[in-house]
Amino acid sequence: EWLPDLPVVAISADKNAAEPLLISSVSGTLTVAAESRSGDARTIVLAQSRDGGRTWDSPREVARASNGKRRTAGAGGALPSDRLVLAVHEWSEKSGEVTWTREDLPGVHHYAWKGFHRTSELTVLISDDDGKTWKGGLLLDERRDGTGVSYPDIAQAPDGTIYVHYDYG
Repeated sequence: EWLPDLPVVAISADKNAAEPLLISSVSGTLTVAAESRSGDARTIVLAQSRDGGRTWDSPREVARASNGKRRTAGAGGALPSDRLVLAVHEWSEKSGEVTWTREDLPGVHHYAWKGFHRTSELTVLISDDDGKTWKGGLLLDERRDGTGVSYPDIAQAPDGTIYVHYDYG
């Protein structure tokens, strides 16, 4: 239910948060996780509300990117066991050149891409205590060949199997 008088800020502007996601646990705790781009650090921060979003804890760091890389909270969810799952994407990119080559039909442009390279890792973090602490870092996929992994999502089958699906290439 949307309550218009609730605060609209769960993670303050000084964290320079991007790509937020919301996890609602079985117990009712709301968790907002986002990439923080403040300063030189690229981290995942989260804030929690235990009263339906009326108040939020101060944001805290739960995962830090390796030097020169970015880290985002790609997907998250609550399992029926009330464990929380967070798929974390860490990557770095080397810029290249884009050159316009031709226009086939009006508005259909072709470009040559050269020199780009991406390395990418997809890991999963688990919380057994409603998001207070996170453990894991299970590496699901690592790409060093210039391709990448992105846009993860999480689902759980009726038998309890957890699936993380994502784009790659």
